[in-house]
Amino acid sequence: MTQPASHPPHRWASIISLAHKRTTGENRFPVNVARLAKSYTALKYPTDAITMIKGASLPGFDGGLIPDPRGEKGWGIIYNHDIKSQGRIRFTLAHEFGHYLMHRATYPKGLHCRDEDFTWATYSQVEHQANNFASALLMPIDDLRSTLPANEHIDLEDLSACADHYGVSLVAMALRWIEHTSRTCVLIHCQHKKITWAKSSRAAQQQGLVYTRQGKNKHETPPALSLAAATTNQPRAHMETTIHRQPVWFGCSCEEATAFSHYDQSVLSLLSFDSPAIAQVAHVLGKRTKMRAKPMG
Repeated sequence: MTQPASHPPHRWASIISLAHKRTTGENRFPVNVARLAKSYTALKYPTDAITMIKGASLPGFDGGLIPDPRGEKGWGIIYNHDIKSQGRIRFTLAHEFGHYLMHRATYPKGLHCRDEDFTWATYSQVEHQANNFASALLMPIDDLRSTLPANEHIDLEDLSACADHYGVSLVAMALRWIEHTSRTCVLIHCQHKKITWAKSSRAAQQQGLVYTRQGKNKHETPPALSLAAATTNQPRAHMETTIHRQPVWFGCSCEEATAFSHYDQSVLSLLSFDSPAIAQVAHVLGKRTKMRAKPMG
C-alpha cells in the first residue's frame, strides 16, 4: 500500500481542487467526484488507486471505503443507491474519497459510514476530517467567497440556489456557509418534532447564541412560537420566512426562515439576528421607546 501524504482536510481539498480547476476550467461544478477520484488516484497512486465506485443497497449506511472486492490492488467506494438525493450521494462519494486520502493506511480494511456521520452532530475525528474534506472539495472557499460574500445577508433561497450550483444538499450548503459568514446566524435542524442539531456562526458564538442540550442525549422541541415548530407540526410550503419581533429564539428578535424536506421529514431553520428586517425592527422599537420616555428634569 502506498503511504498517503499527511495533509489536513482543507489542504487536501485545496490541492485536488486546483488540479481539477486546471483540467476542467471554471465550469467545474458540480464536481464529478467519481471521475475525479479515479483519475487523481490513478495518477498519484497508480499501484493503490481507487479502481471501483458503485452503488449498492446499504440499509443504515450512506457509503464506505473498501479494499477492491475483486481481489485486485487498490480501493473501491460503495454508496447507498437507495438514497434519492443526488447531492447527498455526491457528498458521500467526496467523504469516502477523503477517507481514502487521509485514513486508508490506518484502516487497511476500510471504513463504513452511517447516516449520522454526515450531519455534523456527533462523530469521530476521522468522520469529522472526511466531512471537512468533502465540504471543501465540493464548495471551494475561493469560489464560495465570490458567490456568497461573507458580510452579505443571505437567506435560504440564496443557499438553495448555491446548493444547485455546487450539486449538494441544502443542509451541506448551509453548514459550509455558516462557517464562512461574518453575520450573526444560527442553523437549527429538527426532525420528528425534536431539535437534532444546531450550528452557530462565529459572530453568533461570540454573542452567546449557541444551542446546548439541557440533558445528556436529550432532544428538545423547538420553541412553540417558532416557525420550526409550526412547520414540524404541520408540513407546509418548501420554504417560509417570518420576523419574530418578540423574543422566540435565545431571548432575541430574529428573522427565521425554514425549509421543509419531504425526503426525510426534517426542517432546517436559519435564524438571522442582524438581517435588514431585524435592523428595521430594532430601529422602530428604539423610536417607540424614545417617544414613551419621560423628559428628564
